[in-house]
Amino acid sequence: MRELSTFYAASLQGQDPLSQVQPLPIQYRNFSVWQRQQAQIEEQEKQLSYWLTQLQTSRPAELLSDKPRPATLSGKADTRTVHISGPVYARLQQFCNAHGVTLF
Repeated sequence: MRELSTFYAASLQGQDPLSQVQPLPIQYRNFSVWQRQQAQIEEQEKQLSYWLTQLQTSRPAELLSDKPRPATLSGKADTRTVHISGPVYARLQQFCNAHGVTLF
């Protein structure tokens, strides 16, 4: 009510009513950014909790390989080129199309 009275008095004197008040220490924009960040943090925490629960009983994948894995991984990698015959490629492509996936 005090602000309204101050604005009214300033208007009667031909002054800009907003010139009579100090800016707020926090603006709505700052608050809305903070609120959005909090919501994202809460959502991330929910997602993390969900996946930790889902993966609690999982085991690392045991993939077949042509040689045993070293105790300490080097981080080195390599590429291999594999030639696939036309009929096999066509069947792979057909499978991918049926399941909505790609060969990669």
